[in-house]
Amino acid sequence: MKLLFKYIFSLLTIVVLLSTTLSAQDSTQVIEKERVALQTDSVAPNTIGIPQDSLKTAPKASSDSSQLTMQGLEIGVDTGKILLFASDFEKKVQVSLGYLFKNRLAIYTEGGYGKLTPPGAIENGTYLSEGFYATTGLEYRLHLEGSGSFYPGIAYGISRFDDEVTFSIDSDLFNDFEKRFARTNMEARWIEFILGSEQSIKKSLFILGWKFKLRYLLSYPPQHPVDVYTIPGYGRTLDKLAPAVNFYIKYRLGKG
Repeated sequence: MKLLFKYIFSLLTIVVLLSTTLSAQDSTQVIEKERVALQTDSVAPNTIGIPQDSLKTAPKASSDSSQLTMQGLEIGVDTGKILLFASDFEKKVQVSLGYLFKNRLAIYTEGGYGKLTPPGAIENGTYLSEGFYATTGLEYRLHLEGSGSFYPGIAYGISRFDDEVTFSIDSDLFNDFEKRFARTNMEARWIEFILGSEQSIKKSLFILGWKFKLRYLLSYPPQHPVDVYTIPGYGRTLDKLAPAVNFYIKYRLGKG
């Protein structure tokens, strides 16, 4: 576990240093462009009788720095979870709030609610897990050609939830046995390793995207005689590593 946290800390350090370096490079490029422009403006005036109309200057290079310096508050919603809300076994809602800085580093928080009744969790009964969850993390946006971007990221998640187990045992010799019990105020924690991509909708401030998450479960309260089966925001406890894919739409409030 100590090695895992050392790895997370090292990854965050690399992301911050990389973003700072690229930001410094962008600033250096801007200074160089301003220096060239100043030298061009200071060229001696035409004194040899050549008509001014015949003098041509090299066209200025178009700057596409709007994408490199784009910044603003981002508000989003998970569209995949909305589509599954009408299902019988899964009801989820998830929203996000983040901020994209000029150096391409983004910080964000996702929060949601989940009510899960996975089929087959208990062979002779039913299982219900319900609660709220939140994740907070960092992403580094690598801009692609056009208005798209690709990004790695890392996040820390926490869930507060309750669950309920109901099962029955049928017998031809004795009375049927039925049992129901509930556990409340449980908490689970995990980390997420993220790869994602997003694209502006026709160069507007609306953005469509997806992200792949690989979640690593850090802790949860084991229960007896029936253990916790699924955790809202994380997934099944049977899997120490839980992959997931999220689809989302968001709106960015402002540009740099």
